[in-house]
Amino acid sequence: MGFFKKLIKTGIGLAGKHLMNTANTITGGLAGKLTNTVIEGVNKHSGIIGKVAQGIGKKLFSEETRNKISNFADKALKYIPKGNVRTALEKVNNAAQGRTENNNAKLKTDNINTENSKQMKSDRAILRNKYVMQEG
Repeated sequence: MGFFKKLIKTGIGLAGKHLMNTANTITGGLAGKLTNTVIEGVNKHSGIIGKVAQGIGKKLFSEETRNKISNFADKALKYIPKGNVRTALEKVNNAAQGRTENNNAKLKTDNINTENSKQMKSDRAILRNKYVMQEG
């Protein structure tokens, strides 16, 4: 993997983690649960989503334009860090392009939920302590 590709991939991963931790802190963990639910839904229904996108693409764009968009999507997916989001997007992309190979990788939501819940509990404890100190 090229240096810049790795740098971009790492930056996207770190920015995403930071945003989700902040959102989870603010919402008490609801943002993480909502994100996981949406990703699981996209992953579960990727075939339908991809077929609809394929149908829309066939009606709106020429073959040449669809091929350019397809190549762009394939390249863009390489810059997304491996994980649930990338897996779901790859499945939708493959279905939209009429490919039959889908990653049948199982979502790692149990591990993510455990890590997120530990972080959320610690964040809530910190917020609770700050609130109590301000009240007192």
